[in-house]
Formats: sequence, structure tokens, C-alpha cells
Amino acid sequence: MAERNFNRNTDPEMRRRLGRFFQSGRIRKKMTQEQLAEALGLTKKSVSFIENGKTYPSPENIFRMTKLLDLSLDEFVFGYAHMGQNSAVPELNEALGKLNPEAQECLVRVLFEICHIAEA
Repeated sequence: MAERNFNRNTDPEMRRRLGRFFQSGRIRKKMTQEQLAEALGLTKKSVSFIENGKTYPSPENIFRMTKLLDLSLDEFVFGYAHMGQNSAVPELNEALGKLNPEAQECLVRVLFEICHIAEA
């Protein structure tokens, strides 16, 4: 799936944090950028741009990457894992992945607002 341009309204530091989050998950899963790109239907260059904070993935791909890499969005949003365990409930991640792209985009924007408030 081609990435839409969400960069216009996103904070560059937030894109970098999200990129590092996905990169660490990919490395933890012992995947290459090429393997992740193939699983997502993206190019290796797209994955590299996401990991380096140059490109912001679509909300749909955020949820797909989270599920594929066994990451939790609450760990990204709040910056910690509960007692060293994956703190996302698998059913919640699955349900979020089923949202239509507009609902996913709305949810991602809300999460970023929460991040900005938490950092302030």
C-alpha cells in the first residue's frame, strides 16, 4: 500500500520517535528492512524513510507494523512497557487494525495530541 503524505501536520521529532520505535521493533524481531517492506507491501526505501523519520507511515501501516512487530501503541505513546511485558492487549490491536483509514487517521492524531500533552 502506498504511503499518503501525513508529514505536513506532524512534528518532525514525533516522526523520528515513531521511526526509532519501529526500527527497534524490527531489530528485536531480527528482520531486515527488506523483509519488513515485503510484509507491508512497501519498498525498502519507504521503510528506511519511516525509520529515519523522513516519512510518516499511513495510519493503516502504523497498525500493521505494530501488529507485525509485536509492538504496543501504548508503549510508544507513554514511553514504557508494563512490568517488562507487552502492554497492548492483542484483541485491542486487532480491533484497531480493522478501523477504516479515516478512523485510524483520527485515532493517530488523538494519540499524537496525547503525546504532546504528556511531554509538556
